[in-house]
Amino acid sequence: MPKCYRIPTPIGRDNQGFYEPDFGLVLKRRNLNSGEAREYYFVIETKSTNNVDDRKALTDSERWKIKCALKHFDALGIEAKLDYRPYVAPVKAYQTDFKTKVPQP
Repeated sequence: MPKCYRIPTPIGRDNQGFYEPDFGLVLKRRNLNSGEAREYYFVIETKSTNNVDDRKALTDSERWKIKCALKHFDALGIEAKLDYRPYVAPVKAYQTDFKTKVPQP
């Protein structure tokens, strides 16, 4: 996300008081019949848990910043929801030919 995309929160002081999403996604779709174009924006936050209230995996600050971000989008009239989709990187697929793709000294 651009550095300018920071949501102020009542959590912490100075730079700690901002929620900064990990990354975002813009999906542009055009209706082939009407030509009407629409954009869909997704803010994506990655965590090691699927529960925003998990006190073992998330700090209090992380939990509250995520909750503040949800309120922020709600206040803007933008649908915001937590959608937990576990992702496991296909590490084995990369391990087999990794050395051949990395320049050797």
